[in-house]
Amino acid sequence: MICPFVALTAWLLFKNAFVRADATHEPLFLSCLPLLLAVWSVALPLSKCLRVLLALTVVCGIGQLEILGYTLDWFSWTPLRYARGVLVTPWRQNGEQLGAQLRERWPELTMPAIIRQVIGHGSVDVMPFDSSLAILNGLNLKERPVLQTYAAFTPWLDGENARFFSSSQAADFILYMLQTTTNGNTIDQRPAAWDESITKRRLIENYTPCAEFQTVETLFPTAEKAPVPVVVLRHSPQAREYVPILTNSFTLAQNQAFEIPVSTNYEFLWLEVERSPLGKLAALLSHPAELTAEFEYADGACATYRAILPILKTGVLINYRIESPEEIRQWLKGDMKSNVTARLIRFKSASPWAFKGPFRGQLITCRLAPRRVPDSSVTVER
Repeated sequence: MICPFVALTAWLLFKNAFVRADATHEPLFLSCLPLLLAVWSVALPLSKCLRVLLALTVVCGIGQLEILGYTLDWFSWTPLRYARGVLVTPWRQNGEQLGAQLRERWPELTMPAIIRQVIGHGSVDVMPFDSSLAILNGLNLKERPVLQTYAAFTPWLDGENARFFSSSQAADFILYMLQTTTNGNTIDQRPAAWDESITKRRLIENYTPCAEFQTVETLFPTAEKAPVPVVVLRHSPQAREYVPILTNSFTLAQNQAFEIPVSTNYEFLWLEVERSPLGKLAALLSHPAELTAEFEYADGACATYRAILPILKTGVLINYRIESPEEIRQWLKGDMKSNVTARLIRFKSASPWAFKGPFRGQLITCRLAPRRVPDSSVTVER
């Protein structure tokens, strides 16, 4: 009975190792594989092939981890780490106890007193992720349905969060951490403005900045600590509104440059990208072929990001760069005049056969119209 579950786990880890092939996740896959094969060999004790494969993964896996510079820690193996957490975590631990543990471990994350006064007893959500910032400071955490921004990567998941932000159930405040793409704002080198794009449109419409402070974030995989500004957004229902003013439909081939119209408004791109039958087969057996988005900006800079196919269907902002803390700050204020604009975008893949062409797209130009005067902001430095 255990074999199908072990096989499924091994297959999911195999898929995860390819999809999330980065310095953080590769060691997890390499260290988990011997444990999975060991359990499998117990279930099938007469299989010599499994025992040989187990021996090879232990030797080769440990050797590769050491070559890559990772230290082998038995309890860092994901299944053992979860089991250890069940054993050492108090069964009746509440949020207050967890917050105390987090404060003891990361005292530098404690908020300034004036920020706590601004928030008071109001409910709080954290974006893009890192809800521990609210738990550590003993705030009234009230998270959206899909907890982490990077996890809302389909139109349905994103739509659930967007509806929550537009409802009366939304949190009173949002702590928005101004991390950049290079230091942890997104995963897999996704554009910072593209993750949770529907929800972020509702965010801009229903929240306004009211304060700012600075915290410290641990960067992965280096574990270095870096200062990160945090903007406190106050729930201001229908403070602003995206008003569509122009819609253009088009088709786009791979590696074809799409010139972005010059506009002081917001250009949102909806793009339908489908995998070919061979691309779907490759995605099932090993890993999906990646699609990248290459930007050329008005200041002469170029940048390449990973384009997630379901996210492209949610309407992504393409005519402004929103990557640095200052660019994110201006975007949250609804004032993009000082942000660098994008001249063109090009979608490419190292495996062009994996996608059907051409792509069908729609570009919708929107004006951000204020509905009432936003709350005055307070800036606090720590």
